[in-house]
Amino acid sequence: MAEIDLSLRDSLASLATVQERLATWLPGQGVAPAEANRIEIVFEEVVTNIMKYAHADGGQDLHPIEATLRIRDGVALLAVEDDGFAFDPRSVEVKPLEGPLEEQTPGGLGLLMVRRLSLGFDYRRTAQGRNRLEVRLAATG
Repeated sequence: MAEIDLSLRDSLASLATVQERLATWLPGQGVAPAEANRIEIVFEEVVTNIMKYAHADGGQDLHPIEATLRIRDGVALLAVEDDGFAFDPRSVEVKPLEGPLEEQTPGGLGLLMVRRLSLGFDYRRTAQGRNRLEVRLAATG
């Protein structure tokens, strides 16, 4: 099993640094470019949604986001924890796209992408009052 710590602060600068590490690490684990791209997109969507919506104070380098990615037997498990408002993405109805992506109204597209690109995901609120999202993704083609 291979694992990388992707923990960061809720800032775009911190996200960019971690994204670079992830993009460098994935090929070394034998993850093909198409699967690596999916993993990177899902990571970015989950983290940017936390940055945008999880805190009343707007965040901006005030809140830690703990994240790890484990790869085992061709499956990647992305685990992300944050201290924001409780939010269970399973409870949100995601409507299918009608028409081209460019014509969609903002909102809900990130969750739609996570659902389409992943093998599935689980959510729970921890005993410490944190959100924990675990997303399973293919790591081999």
